[in-house]
Amino acid sequence: MALTLIGLAIGAVVWIDSYQPLATGNTSYGPLDSRESPAGDGVYVVFHQGKQFRYGMTIWNRGRYTVRVLGVPDFFRGHLGGLPASVRLLLSAPTTFNSGGIPGPFTRFHPFDLKPGEQRGLLLSGVFNLPCRDRSGPGGGSDFLLSIPVRYSFLWHTATVAVALPERLAVLFPKQGDCPGAKP
Repeated sequence: MALTLIGLAIGAVVWIDSYQPLATGNTSYGPLDSRESPAGDGVYVVFHQGKQFRYGMTIWNRGRYTVRVLGVPDFFRGHLGGLPASVRLLLSAPTTFNSGGIPGPFTRFHPFDLKPGEQRGLLLSGVFNLPCRDRSGPGGGSDFLLSIPVRYSFLWHTATVAVALPERLAVLFPKQGDCPGAKP
């Protein structure tokens, strides 16, 4: 009997430590000037110094238990996933997977409980801010975002999971000669 109880306790600990119910929701909020990729594998947006942008998506609790969403760690550090942008994280009101949409109003992010079947929108609002002179080389490159890291907790377990973006997002940078005031 004691061995059975010990086995059940170990099994419960392992299960709790592996419980990860977060998934991509059914709605995204793309940049207004984004365009469909010619390859059909996502969208792209062209970098414009000082231009504001908003990009968001819903995260969905597809599990059977409530989890606490703690934040989006190590994603900003002055930039957006390594991309040249100053960003703040906004949060939508709750919604369900069936109703879709990202309901407003948007508020500054704060930790929240995500109930089973519920979605919340995470919106990245910011400004592209890397001056052309700070880039080396000829420019004209691009960078991709495929997921965002979301930190959550369930009982005593805290973890970070990469929640895939609804579609691949590419940010294209102008060539050095396309920068205002750049020397050809």
